[in-house]
Amino acid sequence: MRIRPPIACGALGLAGCTSTIAVDARRLSFLEVTSSEVFPGTEAAPAPFSADPVDVALRVRALDRDAQPLAVDAVLGVRVRPGTLDGPATVTLVDGAWEGTVTFRYGFGPTRVWFADDREGGDRVPTWVAAVSDPLWSTLPTLAQIQASEDHETNPLAGEFAEVRTADRRVVVTAVGADGLWLTDLADPPGDYNALYVYTFNKPGYTAAEEGEYGDEEERDVRVGDRLTVLSGIDQEYLATTQIAHPTYAFGDDAPAPVPDPVVLDAKTACDDRAMERLEASLVRAEGATIPTGEAAWADWAAYGQWPLALGGCTLWVESSGTVPDWSPPDHAGETLSHVQGMLSEVWGSWILLPRDPSDIAGASGARRAARGPARARPRPRPTPGAP
Repeated sequence: MRIRPPIACGALGLAGCTSTIAVDARRLSFLEVTSSEVFPGTEAAPAPFSADPVDVALRVRALDRDAQPLAVDAVLGVRVRPGTLDGPATVTLVDGAWEGTVTFRYGFGPTRVWFADDREGGDRVPTWVAAVSDPLWSTLPTLAQIQASEDHETNPLAGEFAEVRTADRRVVVTAVGADGLWLTDLADPPGDYNALYVYTFNKPGYTAAEEGEYGDEEERDVRVGDRLTVLSGIDQEYLATTQIAHPTYAFGDDAPAPVPDPVVLDAKTACDDRAMERLEASLVRAEGATIPTGEAAWADWAAYGQWPLALGGCTLWVESSGTVPDWSPPDHAGETLSHVQGMLSEVWGSWILLPRDPSDIAGASGARRAARGPARARPRPRPTPGAP
């Protein structure tokens, strides 16, 4: 224990008193994190993005205020950013040291392991001292690696600020809406998690690299077929649809790419949530589907403006009021349509087609096209727990 010299309270305007401040030189003041072995990824040659567990061998030492080893016993919290910890969330310092393996998944870019003295136990008060490992480099995730999930209502990077791998991929715009855009990675097979929705809040646009007519930077609308060279933002699940929100994006000078052909749905796929999840945000097409009759089938039309479409033994939903406003679905109840197609979205297990224009609905070609693009599906509230 070191005692600092007394401070005269008179110097502070408080006559007749003194104060001392006690500082414990053996208090935990620093944590030192080192690697026990070389991580396989570097900044120049990152390791592959992995959904499988990745192990990293680390050592942690406790140090006092003079950066000398401190023989203290303490439980430390463990975190991984970015990525998901795949093991115990704590390690225990014994006589001031710990050595072992931390396991994580979904690390990308410079991932770091965090250790913090933030756990209370017994009479010990945490110091909130923290330290991180050196960066553990992995490649950025592709659209498919963000989307791929066994649970169709979430995704591996939900909640992360994610940067998407675009530099060596062909990530192109497949549809543009009033408040977002749909992307497809043409480097991956169609319908294999290779599409994603980007929510931009308002009409998507960007600043062109060259100057405009009056010397200012030119503002451009996003076009179908534009290739992205940069994409980052908050990865989130909006009503069970994966999306990037608050995005930053940039486009290359490539000629517009052709829009991929729609993936034709069959009854087996339409009834399988996991199969439909592989197609989320893709352009899909239902052929020979019937618009059902009966008041029960049309409950969501009154509540959400989404009309039913029966394919085999399953019901899809279509939201067309924003793009095909002159099409009146109730007038066609009982009809079997040669095709209905659109961008595929999900609202808690209900699969919704968002037509881009009148040609996406058989028999609606004479309707005028709305200027604002595909509408965002309106939320379906979750049922009250315990309600039928």
